[in-house]
Amino acid sequence: PRPRMRAMWLDPATRETRELRVPDTVGPALRDLAWAPDGRRFAVAAAMPGSSVGGRLWLVQPDSGRATALTPESIRALAPAFSPDGRRLAFFAPDSADRVQVWVLRLDTTGAAPLRVSDHADVTPTRVRWTSDGGGGGRRLVYSADGRLWSVSATGGPPTEIPFTASLSFERPRRELPPARFPEPGKAQHARAFMGLALAPDGRRVAMIALGKLWVMPVGGSARAVADLPLSARHLTWSPDGSVVWWAGKFGEENLFVTDVATGKRRQLTALPGRERSPGVGPNGQLLAFL
Repeated sequence: PRPRMRAMWLDPATRETRELRVPDTVGPALRDLAWAPDGRRFAVAAAMPGSSVGGRLWLVQPDSGRATALTPESIRALAPAFSPDGRRLAFFAPDSADRVQVWVLRLDTTGAAPLRVSDHADVTPTRVRWTSDGGGGGRRLVYSADGRLWSVSATGGPPTEIPFTASLSFERPRRELPPARFPEPGKAQHARAFMGLALAPDGRRVAMIALGKLWVMPVGGSARAVADLPLSARHLTWSPDGSVVWWAGKFGEENLFVTDVATGKRRQLTALPGRERSPGVGPNGQLLAFL
């Protein structure tokens, strides 16, 4: 089941904690809780913490346990921030081109639609900061976008860049990579990557998957290719009857196969939904275990 997040209240002085009531209508996911200036309500995004995808914004009154949806369910919002007077809410959400922008919603007007106040290619969705105008209303917003800091009016308009510089020094070790080695055309090369390796039950032969083939090598002898395998073939195991079982296929949709070492003939064993992998054959050769 999906984990359910809880909204908690903490007194930093006493370290006392208690849970804040959030109705089930908000859903199991909560993030970016922001208290209103009056301290009696908070805004929260119905989205999982750590995810880059936001969710619907809600206004919650924990004393009564009531919650009011502030944005349509289709808006994926993040990081709500109240204006100093509590009458407006700034947040991040994608625009029609799926670019994250800064939006402002009036809370003192019923049915008001969010107003987009930014138009950047790359807005950083950390919490917006409101400036104070002395009267408590908050006239401008400060945010980060396109690698710079910006200030914009809460009613929209062209943004103003906030210039800043930062100097830092660090040591970076210089690494020298060995030259890349490419095989000479027409010259035989040793196989250095095995996708599967298993010793036969009698301890006399080794089976290997390499270079899109199934190889069998007597211990102390030379390897020979006995069958072609898909390049996705992985993890083989021997059966007491002298065949080998392996798995291959598109990622997440792999199936199990068996190849007769003597004849090189292949047979598919499974075609279940999802993936079947890591086969193991029972001692009598009649049962097959897999993940």
